[in-house]
Amino acid sequence: MHPSHTRSRADASTGRWITAALDGLVLFFCLAGGIAAQDSAKPALPVLEPRLTRIIGSDTLQIVEPALSPDGRWVVFSTWNGVGEGYLWIVSSDGGEPRRLIETRNVREPTWFPTGDRLAYWSEENTAIMSVAFDGRLGQISGRPQRITLEKSAYWFRLSPDARWIAYRIWSEREGRTGMVIRVIPSNGGTARTLDVFPDLLILMDWSADGRYLYYGAGGRNFRIAVDGGSPEPLSQPPTGSSAPRIPYFVVAAPGFPGAGPPFLVVSFEGRPVARVALPQGAAPDLPGRSFTDDGKRLLAVVSNTAHPMRVLPVAGGAARQLGEARAPEVPLGWSPEGNAVLFATKLDGREAIMSVPVAGGAAREIGPMPDRGPATRDAWRNPITFSADGRHLTYSRPTPGSGDRTLVVRPVAGGEERVITPSLMYHSGFRLVGPGGTPNIAGTDFLYLERKGDRAELRAIPPEGASRLLRSFAATDVGIAKSKGVFEDWVAYVHAPDGQQPGWGTTDPVNAPLRIVVARGPGGTPKEVAAVPGVAAYDDIVWSPDGRWIAATTFADSSQGGGIKVLLVGVTPEGNVSSPARLIDTPIDGSAWGLQWLPDGSAVTLYGQSPPDMDFDIWLVPVRNSGRPVSLTRDEGNGIVYSLLSPDGRYVAYQASIQRGASLWLADLGDALMRIRSGGTR
Repeated sequence: MHPSHTRSRADASTGRWITAALDGLVLFFCLAGGIAAQDSAKPALPVLEPRLTRIIGSDTLQIVEPALSPDGRWVVFSTWNGVGEGYLWIVSSDGGEPRRLIETRNVREPTWFPTGDRLAYWSEENTAIMSVAFDGRLGQISGRPQRITLEKSAYWFRLSPDARWIAYRIWSEREGRTGMVIRVIPSNGGTARTLDVFPDLLILMDWSADGRYLYYGAGGRNFRIAVDGGSPEPLSQPPTGSSAPRIPYFVVAAPGFPGAGPPFLVVSFEGRPVARVALPQGAAPDLPGRSFTDDGKRLLAVVSNTAHPMRVLPVAGGAARQLGEARAPEVPLGWSPEGNAVLFATKLDGREAIMSVPVAGGAAREIGPMPDRGPATRDAWRNPITFSADGRHLTYSRPTPGSGDRTLVVRPVAGGEERVITPSLMYHSGFRLVGPGGTPNIAGTDFLYLERKGDRAELRAIPPEGASRLLRSFAATDVGIAKSKGVFEDWVAYVHAPDGQQPGWGTTDPVNAPLRIVVARGPGGTPKEVAAVPGVAAYDDIVWSPDGRWIAATTFADSSQGGGIKVLLVGVTPEGNVSSPARLIDTPIDGSAWGLQWLPDGSAVTLYGQSPPDMDFDIWLVPVRNSGRPVSLTRDEGNGIVYSLLSPDGRYVAYQASIQRGASLWLADLGDALMRIRSGGTR
């Protein structure tokens, strides 16, 4: 399952995997269309140059989620992958030695009450939101923590401006449809109320300044909903007045954004860049709704000392080998057609380039410039670079000006003229839409993509130098259109929800009304059911085997099937009929998994998932032809793993490791500059 599909224990363990995702490619925000490209005819964005203060630096603590106290005296933060993993720490904003604030492990997202005498936080141990009194004179807690939410809540919550309410999320299969539920509860505990149910992941952004509305992102769009009740309102224009978010901005690193100035952008919730801001090199500002203080005058940022070496690992067994020196992050993008070289992105003399390095070892060489994909946002996993089967072309996307969609582009790898395929791209993702054998976005020699056409979403295939063809058309309102589809020649496999239920990847009653996998040939072919396994709550990564005889999918099983992640396998004939009934293959993976790919000989699949008991990510090999047990290929890797790519010949996996080496915490004082921009003034 992709992280957006994580439930049960996965939500309980979100505090462990979310930061690894932030450090890599897989955390995303549901922004309406991403960040709009800057029109070169318009004036340059104003530049904010805050007064910077380095509060602390540490060789051991990996700092995440810092929060400045209302009086500006204290900073509380959590840690990750270092000494005191998942604990809360406190440090004076004037600097000094940080101290452990709470002894409970895996505590995340510290949030100050406006009075500064109380903190709320999310506890993985209780899968609940907690609160505790704080003594600002001594800089320590006073009293025992109190549990606020009684049910299991998901990570990420938001405290209202008046501190009366806490908005939070849960996964639910009991509210009429499967998905995420937004609830509000009194901050001192009490009865929770449901505001909205969405059949997929949603991200809580912030409350309005007057506390009347809650802003959130879901299904690629932004919404707000009245806390007193009502229907969600899609955001098409920036909100204004007291009903606008308290600070409707966040910061992203955007080295590819055109124009001169610092490579950090201040971006509005609807995806509009409003300013550049000078922050320390390598800074990672925090999440929407948390980056700025409530008055918009200060901003906390973390600079992590993180190495990202690229490694290759033999699938048949053996030690991993590092390719390159990892002086700069080296991000695997793909493989050469023969599987003898890894294609990766890195920085050369301040610019980004695409390189090729032999698996057997040797020097890396530049094969082309990195394409302009627009600002580098944290949802970059949605917008990958995909290479053609012959290795001569690549496809990518960037924001479409004035639109909520993206523009799909094809270009020779070596550089040259771009060919625009569509300005209405909905999805082009190596994690979601896959071709035979799990090759991301490639069906034979064609690229795969989903294009918005009015109220329809068209699944299309296009060769690097030819016209596109329609594979299948779906209702654009189906939020699951891109989450569970696979292509083999002119056959499409996808999930069909039980009659009367919300379309998408989930079901409210997986035992009595199971989800169905169907296959259909061509745009007008009649769907044929090939799998309907009771107890499967969701499917993802539906992938045809290289010979088209089998379909595999990652599944989330409910308690009737023992829970956890399982691999579904079903045999199909060239006519789309079942040749071998669907069965579930057990795996030790729990929480989340994605990136399912077949070995070329069809004997096994690989996928990337969380490994109990620590819920760290590993690359798994799952046999499908025999009764062999799944094997963690990266069980000896002592560092975090960001993601993996299987070579075309199935001999190797390439992955990027994440080695944490401490961090520094910075305070940026903007004064009134951001507020002047917000009110229409100039710097």
